[in-house]
Amino acid sequence: MRDYDKLPKMSPVKKAEPLHQSWFENHLGLTFFLAWIIGNLLVFSAFLVDEGNVGFWILLILAIVLILGTEVWYLLKKKRSLFFLFLNLVGWIGLIILLMLDNKAIILEEVSDQPKDVK
Repeated sequence: MRDYDKLPKMSPVKKAEPLHQSWFENHLGLTFFLAWIIGNLLVFSAFLVDEGNVGFWILLILAIVLILGTEVWYLLKKKRSLFFLFLNLVGWIGLIILLMLDNKAIILEEVSDQPKDVK
């Protein structure tokens, strides 16, 4: 009798069906990139308005809320630390680094789906 015959028989584990995700959740990187582009367009258009005007401040605040809000949502969906928000200080390089982050949510699911060794 072989050693692996002594191990208890395990039934195959069924993976849970993934919840329905919106288009934005399925395309996190693209959503973040488009929000970043739209936010920057809002900043540039704010400077076309006279500085000190109410429209200038409204556009600037909308751009900041759009970029930071989308970035926080993006990092939370990828189960990453909000410490990555500091990459905004680096500009384009920070954006590229953020877009290259692995999705820890998927990695955690793959690790939890693996059967544990039975002794």
